[in-house]
Amino acid sequence: MFSKDTFDSFASLNNIMKLLKRDPAFNNHCQQEKIKKGAVVELYESYNTYFYIIQSGCMKYNHDLNSVNDFQFLISKGDMPLLRPYMEELPNRPVCEALVDTIWWKIDYPFFKRCILKEDQKNIILLHHIERTRKKLYTNYLKNLLSSRQRVLFSLVMFLDQKIVKEPNTIEFPEYLNYTILAEFSATSKNYTSDILRDLRAQNILISTKKPWIITDLKKFRELLTKEEVPYL
Repeated sequence: MFSKDTFDSFASLNNIMKLLKRDPAFNNHCQQEKIKKGAVVELYESYNTYFYIIQSGCMKYNHDLNSVNDFQFLISKGDMPLLRPYMEELPNRPVCEALVDTIWWKIDYPFFKRCILKEDQKNIILLHHIERTRKKLYTNYLKNLLSSRQRVLFSLVMFLDQKIVKEPNTIEFPEYLNYTILAEFSATSKNYTSDILRDLRAQNILISTKKPWIITDLKKFRELLTKEEVPYL
């Protein structure tokens, strides 16, 4: 078992890149790629060929392009969309869509594997990735137990993970959040989602008539979540 600080620090983006850069062949096997906002990247053909780790930005990860609404979550700095604990071919076709301009490292997988076997003999990086993925899966599981209204509120909580704290009781959502994205993650219609947000504006909890959206009273929002039995992760 590891302490959380040790776990998070060793598996952080900065430390992973530091470990890889110890190898003199780093520049021959690693390159940064910029994924433009709205671009969709299929990952199936890259498995066991490339390893990816996000440097900046945010993407929507779908477990399979043939069932995009069934299993999706956000990935951002430090996330590794293709890291798996075994070598067999993927049974699904994962796909990423950039919600903002995103930069990731594209690394030859044999090089990555060689470096990590040398530098991370306790498999901390893989374990950390599995734990982060477990939390995302648990979030999806909780969301699927909720009513439509609860799912909208719960999805707002999820997007707060990308928050910008403006003041102690005021939080700004990321610029990319809009009615369409929120409705998709809530598995509701855009019109229904708009109705929920209108109610939050009427309660002076939310500003969503201009970008970026802002939770103007975080305390009141949390009280509403408790009242309506919505998990606050």
